Amino acid sequence: AKGTSRDHIDEMGAQAHGRAVTVYVRVLTRHYRKLFLVALSVIIALTAVSVGQYKFLVQQSEQSDYDWTVSESVQSLNRDALEWARANRGLSAKKAGGLTDNVGDVKAERTQTRDFLTLIYQHEQLNSTADIITAGNLKTICEAENVLLNHPDYPKVCYKGASALGYTQSADGRRCAKQQLSIATIYYQAWSDDASIYDKDSADYLFADSSKAELAFMQIFLGVPVIHGKPKAAPGADAELFRGHRRVCDELPAEYVKDRTKQLIKLLDHSDDARQIIGFFLSADVEKQERTELTRSNLVVSGGPLTGYDSKDDRKDEQQEVYDVLYERMELDFWEYFGLVNSNLKSAYASRKPIVNGIAGSPAVDRGVDIRYLGPWAQSEFDRIVNADLMWVFGSVLFVYMYILFHTQSAWLASMGMLQIFLSLPIAFFVYRVIGQIDYFVQLHILTIYLVLGVGADNVFCFCDAYKQAKVMPALATQLQRMLWTWSHSAQAVLNTSVTTAIAFCATAITPVMPISSFGIYAAIAIVMNYVLTITFFPLVVHMYENDVTTCWAVLRRQPHPELVPMGLDEPEPP
Repeated sequence: AKGTSRDHIDEMGAQAHGRAVTVYVRVLTRHYRKLFLVALSVIIALTAVSVGQYKFLVQQSEQSDYDWTVSESVQSLNRDALEWARANRGLSAKKAGGLTDNVGDVKAERTQTRDFLTLIYQHEQLNSTADIITAGNLKTICEAENVLLNHPDYPKVCYKGASALGYTQSADGRRCAKQQLSIATIYYQAWSDDASIYDKDSADYLFADSSKAELAFMQIFLGVPVIHGKPKAAPGADAELFRGHRRVCDELPAEYVKDRTKQLIKLLDHSDDARQIIGFFLSADVEKQERTELTRSNLVVSGGPLTGYDSKDDRKDEQQEVYDVLYERMELDFWEYFGLVNSNLKSAYASRKPIVNGIAGSPAVDRGVDIRYLGPWAQSEFDRIVNADLMWVFGSVLFVYMYILFHTQSAWLASMGMLQIFLSLPIAFFVYRVIGQIDYFVQLHILTIYLVLGVGADNVFCFCDAYKQAKVMPALATQLQRMLWTWSHSAQAVLNTSVTTAIAFCATAITPVMPISSFGIYAAIAIVMNYVLTITFFPLVVHMYENDVTTCWAVLRRQPHPELVPMGLDEPEPP
């Protein structure tokens, strides 16, 4: 090997790697300073365009309720068809069940339902087969729902539109519609004492024109015993149910609770409407077991539009900001009530309880009742989780930088390697947004930094290790020969890892869930861009290190200049 001529080494390189690669590496070696400045300028320019013109990391896409919707699913197609049909029939949002909004219509304040709070109740021991609906548990459920109803901000945003159940009113005169889809509403009722209702002839006369659905509604929600009569020990018509908007949660008689549950089970066979309503509150096997192991409520948290707005879509962002502030306060009250603590390291909703039948116990437990709730602040929790994950970026970056520094023993190589990793993100965004014309970019996409950190650091290690090997090979006596050998070997190895990773994320891009699909596209582009920088920008960094940085460092430390390896550029190019 020592006797091999340099011309022969170049000729071998051209034969092994192709003339194009040899010429490319020769150009990099000859003009590395100029090319370094040009490459850095281009990278900074693309970054400036991405940040300045297209707001990379500065402004995220506006998110909607449909982002995570699978547009081709049967449910989505049916909903789209229903909304289209109602819109083309000229129906208002109220007549269309709130599914559509005619922006031109002026709506009265908070007469349209807006956001909901869903609560699911079951035993703390998730495998318990006992009935969840008991007098004690109903009191617990009632008090849990009062966290919302008794919140000082609730009257400011509550729905006050049409309500068959009536309204509650606070001392300052603010009115809110009573919650209909609440298991507490089903049991906490003031039952009618009108004797004529219990008389069959009178009942047939009074309710002769009422449909089966209306009769079921009266029996279920209004405490009017028109079907199966009045439950045993039921509260009378003068029972106090509310104080302001807050429900009075006295413990109900056990006999009444038991008889009321039996009555609801019987009503399942009364009509399809009754089965649909009662089925929401009871478990699927309630008829067979004659008990329900879980129950649920769906509370209307807010109505729209707010005061001073014509509709829910009038200055939508302004209204949303008001709602978000109030929802944040409500969520904090729920945390306080259930004793939940939120931090950057652990979500308040994270559960460490054992998994039973594939379900982990809820962290929100009150007197033996496992309570799961999903409120309008769900997006806030998602944002908190993503932001908390982003906080780990600083630790990850520091760790990767220190490891590259340890591995290369060079602050220059480590710093430029990290710069290469970070700058691949705005370049990928430029391709994604400007060339690909994809507008959707949210916090989820920013998490790509973790992927690029790992893959990018691996690329730096691969290139530096190849160059270290080239430096100890006697046959490679010039910088051109060393860089050609390094570039050829590392480019192929890095290509294999980058392509397989990019293909994996391209596969993710075929999912019908739009945020996941766009994330896969952006991640694949970022991996490819990092590879491009590895084979174009990083060789220039290595040349700068070998010829300039080491010399400058020696001057700063007042040490003898290191002996530079010949460039090997004055030798004729191979044919």
